[in-house]
Amino acid sequence: MKLNVDGSRDPYKSSSAGCGGVLRDASAKWLRGFAKKLNPTYAVHQTELEAILTGLKVASEMNVKKLIVESDSDSVVSMVENGVKPNHPDYGVVERIRTKRRRFDWEVRFVSVSNKANRVADRLANDARKLACDDVCEEYLHPPANCNQLLLEDEIGCESF
Repeated sequence: MKLNVDGSRDPYKSSSAGCGGVLRDASAKWLRGFAKKLNPTYAVHQTELEAILTGLKVASEMNVKKLIVESDSDSVVSMVENGVKPNHPDYGVVERIRTKRRRFDWEVRFVSVSNKANRVADRLANDARKLACDDVCEEYLHPPANCNQLLLEDEIGCESF
């Protein structure tokens, strides 16, 4: 299974932040999506880390055994893969992600992808900034209407019409 995640922050609109993601099977079929509004003081890379952590929680609840996590942030993927020093400000969240990854009953791999390959997660992350409450995770068993076109384009291999 594949989990695409993204974080979003808009410092110009009352400093809103959110994260989102979509879990799909090997044939790219939607299994579950999520959007979560975050603390507006989070930096962009922190929203991406929260997206990974939230996505791992969703995948774990679904009893996923093999997972590829795709993010469009090379630096965040590197932080998760290599860890950070204990005095790093994001040490806590990075270690929570790394601990979840080492869970004995699943295999998780982290991969960097282009922005174009991450458009559904980006849409969900942007939508998350509009949610009413911070730290409430909205889960979607079916794609929200504003994701349908992006999913169709992914299915036929287009980057845009």
